[in-house]
Amino acid sequence: MGTLRQMEYLLAVVEEESFTRAAHRLSVSQATLSHQLKALEEAVGQPLVERLSGRVLPTQMGREYLPHAITALRSAAAARRAVMTGHDGEPVSLRLAVLPSLASGVLPGAIRAWRDAHPDAEVSMLEFLDGDRLPREMLR
Repeated sequence: MGTLRQMEYLLAVVEEESFTRAAHRLSVSQATLSHQLKALEEAVGQPLVERLSGRVLPTQMGREYLPHAITALRSAAAARRAVMTGHDGEPVSLRLAVLPSLASGVLPGAIRAWRDAHPDAEVSMLEFLDGDRLPREMLR
């Protein structure tokens, strides 16, 4: 029950004992964090955290749920690593050979988005002024 993202948010809130610090750590707004944690609690059917004396602590259900959330997050990370490695166990790499117009235009944003989706992958870019060399370099 709940998404991996919601589980990640729960773990951060419990570790930080604060919605504010957890939101900062996760680079999300506090409202987003609160909304997602509330959605997780609704999916579970019980509160998972409670605010006590300026701290946020897991409820009994939160303490029971958290080990399962951690297992799910670790499993997802292991699956991502397995997919992001080649047959020889080395990380997958993306090698680009591009003309300057692409290197300074659309490509940086596309590479950033790809890196966000594939954080363990290696990216390298070779820029060529000579368009005739480009196809040969792509075959290397």
